[in-house]
Amino acid sequence: MAETVERVHGALAEVGFVAPVLVGHSLGAVVATIYATEWPVTGVVNVDQPLEVEPFATQARAVAPALVEPGFDQVWERYWASMEIELLPPAGQQVARAASRPSAELVRGYWADVIERPDETSAWAKRGRRTLCQRQTPYEAVIGRPSEAERAWYARELPHAVVTELPGGGHFPQLAEPERFAERLRVTAAWTEAAWRVPAAA
Repeated sequence: MAETVERVHGALAEVGFVAPVLVGHSLGAVVATIYATEWPVTGVVNVDQPLEVEPFATQARAVAPALVEPGFDQVWERYWASMEIELLPPAGQQVARAASRPSAELVRGYWADVIERPDETSAWAKRGRRTLCQRQTPYEAVIGRPSEAERAWYARELPHAVVTELPGGGHFPQLAEPERFAERLRVTAAWTEAAWRVPAAA
């Protein structure tokens, strides 16, 4: 993840973006969130990605041995089913299927931190949440069906975050209700750059 964040920063710097609003779906929201703890941003929109590390780390480590060909396809089928794309309108389903091109190597790369270094990753995530809270970085979580536990987690861990429910699309709320999602993005125009400074060395 650290390498991915660096690559995103390099791409943004190349086109001259300073303190952007970052919008990320699924694991892209993890990248956007980490980025916001390390570089100036105006805010983050997290689209349907839980940020609690420990449950996902446990799950990822359990399936890690199968994240190789040919067993990977069976593992991914279970994850794909959990995304509930059948709830989307036909056009949304088409977009979701066309955009999904997973490979065992790609998924292992994205999940490497939680599989190989779960305790370190959890501690890193907690430090990041503290940073976002201290800076009051504008943060919105757009979730298809937020559970009470997920709402409670945000209230406890990122109390300044806004949690918006866009039901009807499973893991793809932006495809289920594109007009309402666009409205949430328009709201970010009123955000101002979060107070930012390089964290003091530990």
